Amino acid sequence: MTNDNNTTNNRTKNKLKVGYVVKMFPRLSETFILNEILELERTGVEVTIFSMKRPNEGIFHPQLAQLKAQVFYLDEFDLRKWPAWLGKVWSPIRNQQENLWTLMDEALSECNRVKSDQVLLGAWIAAKALTLGIHRLHAHFATLPSTLAYYASAISGIDFSLTAHAKDIYVYPFTETLMQEKIAAASQLVTVTHFNKTFIDERIPENLHHKVVVLHNGINLNKFTPNNSETIDNLIVAVGRLVPKKGFATLINACAILKTRGLTFKCLIIGDGPERETLAQLIQQKNLTDSVTLHGPAHSEETLSWIQKATLTCLPCTTATDNNIDALPTALLESLGCGVPAVSTILSGIPEIIESGQEGFLVEPDATEDLADKLELLLKDKTLRDSLSIKCRQKAEREFDIRKNVARLAQMFAESQKQRTANNKSSAQKHTQQRLV
Repeated sequence: MTNDNNTTNNRTKNKLKVGYVVKMFPRLSETFILNEILELERTGVEVTIFSMKRPNEGIFHPQLAQLKAQVFYLDEFDLRKWPAWLGKVWSPIRNQQENLWTLMDEALSECNRVKSDQVLLGAWIAAKALTLGIHRLHAHFATLPSTLAYYASAISGIDFSLTAHAKDIYVYPFTETLMQEKIAAASQLVTVTHFNKTFIDERIPENLHHKVVVLHNGINLNKFTPNNSETIDNLIVAVGRLVPKKGFATLINACAILKTRGLTFKCLIIGDGPERETLAQLIQQKNLTDSVTLHGPAHSEETLSWIQKATLTCLPCTTATDNNIDALPTALLESLGCGVPAVSTILSGIPEIIESGQEGFLVEPDATEDLADKLELLLKDKTLRDSLSIKCRQKAEREFDIRKNVARLAQMFAESQKQRTANNKSSAQKHTQQRLV
């Protein structure tokens, strides 16, 4: 019995503990974060989540019920009363308080209230992470979440890393997000496409390029599988937030062209967002109310059901006026997994998902006529669709299996931890030798 207890204690002691810092958890449009955490937990990693905001959408993905991680919400703290809530967790960072006050001195010298607030929240994360024995802090997005992780790491000495996606690198200047400073301090900056890496590398010193690692988001291939028995003829499914970068206005205009060509079809747009009313008006103007439907938001199980029923999917991404673009749209990955050909655009990391003519077709952004042509081609040619479907599933299994991709992420975390442990032992030995001399 004692040996069993020792084995259990050793496993607990050796378990890798990672703290995730995110803006809002859970969030309907960020299934990639939830799925990544669930897969880490499946492999034995203990995850704690630090979320800047509580969810406000009212719809949750069913797989959230599988989550083991404890979630801390930072928006419950009144920043005017920071001595009260920071004081409650002060003990673990008492020995690191010089790091904290150095950062606070910088913020005060700059008269930067926002920075001082972020440093204080970072200090709370640092204290909590030390209390919980967290080995690594990892932030999703190169904006505020990674800023908090960066400060928490600087205060606590815990390693940190971050994942950069799309808007966080294309819209916000690197000087504003402290990108170069974060990469220099981080163990790794993970980004989800080779396109992103090139963009980042062009804006940082060459000696930091090795820290920028490409790791595609993955999907659960046991869940997103083909189900040809449920396919609905001539059904186009589009999934995404109703925001300009998704290009749904172009899709609606392409549907209007299809209708003038005499095609019978249904187009279902799943998602919600600030463009909903504008898109609804466009559907009315184009007399498409019998062909195009704005479904509204849906959780992952319902979305899966519609993708499996689709004849094809479409996501005609474009560049928004603020330079916001998609990086690696999850909806296209899910379409691959289900063996459903897709039509999208030659933009950002999308060609890393779909090679035109192999897993679907790509057109230039905002090319309405070309988009309509490719939609028509796939709607009419079942033999072509069947051929592309096989390639879709093969591509998903080859490059976007969440088990393989998250295993690489966990390995990065573990290797950094081993290196830090080795460095700490070496430093301790040197210190001991110096004392003996």
